[in-house]
Amino acid sequence: MAIIEIKFTRRGLSIDEINKKVQLQYISLKKAIKVLAHQTSTQLKQFIINHLRHKGMATGNLAEIASRRVIIFETKDTVSIGIGPINVLDFKAPEWYIYNYGGFTWARNPNKKRVPGFFNGGPPIKGQTGGAFQYAPHQKGNFMMTVNTPFIASHYIEKTIGWLNAVGRVHLNSALSQSKIN
Repeated sequence: MAIIEIKFTRRGLSIDEINKKVQLQYISLKKAIKVLAHQTSTQLKQFIINHLRHKGMATGNLAEIASRRVIIFETKDTVSIGIGPINVLDFKAPEWYIYNYGGFTWARNPNKKRVPGFFNGGPPIKGQTGGAFQYAPHQKGNFMMTVNTPFIASHYIEKTIGWLNAVGRVHLNSALSQSKIN
């Protein structure tokens, strides 16, 4: 009977050394994701500003509120970037929905064509153009405007996500290569 002897020899890094390197890369990636979230916020704001139809009349509310809603979700094992929560956008900048998806009304009810709000500079004069209409459902003294022409969707959320998918991969790969952990 022949006896076969097998000898195992460890070469390279120990399990503890590997774990330490992985943790260092994870920390590096988390920092990179936070930088990327800030860049995403700036990009989202820029998409909104660049696609305004009445640039001189805009208040900047949507761009400011939406850009502050780019948040980082972090759990024990994951870090991700998102836009939301939607209920905060609905409350602070309800116009987000109509600018992104288009349609006749600020509300999510497509059959509702009368919109509460006011005009900058006072009510419009018949036959003339007035100031920009500001959606304001909870303000006293509002007008009920009937929307005859639908808002054109800008898809700024989708454009920002597309930008993030393109730039994010490059940004994170660069962060990993700069961490100099092999």
